[in-house]
Amino acid sequence: MGVKGMQRHKTLQEVLLESQAMTEEQLQEAEAEAASSNKPLQQIILDRKVMAKAQLLKVLTEGWQVEVADIEQMDISADLVKLIPEKLARRYTAVPIAKSENILAFAMANPCDLDIMEDLKLRTGLDIKPYLALPHEIFATLDAAYGKGGAPLIKAIMEEERPQIEEWALPKDAGLEMVKEQKSDIAKVDASAPEIEKLVNAIILNALALKASDIHIEPVEDPAGNNSRILLRYRVDGVLIPGFKIPWAYRHALA
Repeated sequence: MGVKGMQRHKTLQEVLLESQAMTEEQLQEAEAEAASSNKPLQQIILDRKVMAKAQLLKVLTEGWQVEVADIEQMDISADLVKLIPEKLARRYTAVPIAKSENILAFAMANPCDLDIMEDLKLRTGLDIKPYLALPHEIFATLDAAYGKGGAPLIKAIMEEERPQIEEWALPKDAGLEMVKEQKSDIAKVDASAPEIEKLVNAIILNALALKASDIHIEPVEDPAGNNSRILLRYRVDGVLIPGFKIPWAYRHALA
C-alpha cells in the first residue's frame, strides 16, 4: 500500500471529540498535562482513566479506519526495527514490524500522518503499510531493540545456555515418555543458578529505572508446546508496558 492518493485524515483530537468518548474540557486538560509532562496525549488519557486501553484503541481504529498491531505479543527482530534510525523512529513514534518484498509495515501512534509515511517511503524505498499502536508500546519495542531495559542480559544468558539446551535435542524416533521427561527436566532450572540471580536483578533494576509501581510476570503456556512464553510487564503511571523477553525454561526458578 503506497502513500500516494491518500486523503487527509482526522487529527487525533478530532477523532477523540467526534467519538464523544471524552468532552472538549477533558481533552483540553489532557493536552495541557501532555505538554507539561512531555508525555503523549494517548498516555495521559489512559493515566487519567478517561478511557481504558481497549476503548481508546476502538475509538482510534474506527475514526482512522486502520487496523491495530498488537506489538506486545509480536516477536519483532532488532534488525527489522533498526531499518530506520532510532532518533527518527522516536520522533515519528513509529517502528517497523514486518517486511515483504516491496512493503514495510509500521506500527505508528498516528498511522494516518501522510508526511511521516511519505518520508518513510522515501528513506526505505518501500511502500508503507501503517498499523495503529499506542506510543508506550512503540517506545518499549525500540528500547528492547536498542539494548535498553535488560535485553542485552537476556541475549547473553541465552547464548550461554544454548549449548545446554541443544543437548536436549531428541532423535526423530524418540518416544512420548522421553519427550515428557525432556520437558520436565528443561523446566527445572536451578533457582540458585547465577543467571537467575542476574535475571531477577535486571528485572528489578529495570523497574526502578522506569519508576514502575508494579512488576507483572505471567507464564502463558501453549498446550501444543510451540508458543509458550513468559509475559513480563511493568506498570508505569497506571499503564502496563512490556519488558524484555524471558526464556520459558526459567519460569519456575524465577518464581
